[in-house]
Amino acid sequence: MNPIWIFRSSMADRYISMMTPEDRKDFNFNVHHVNHVELISKFSYGIRRYILKEDCLNPFGEYK
Repeated sequence: MNPIWIFRSSMADRYISMMTPEDRKDFNFNVHHVNHVELISKFSYGIRRYILKEDCLNPFGEYK
């Protein structure tokens, strides 16, 4: 069995469409602009560093 995950952002899209351009700039929560590669990289680093207590390179290339 493989779970299938479907994430919908229709309510967020609706709110974004009602915002003024200035509001969109100030409150940029559009999920379509998320950099998933960067998000997973930083999430994985946090798990390895703070949960597993491993010494590893952080996403910025610094060894900690």
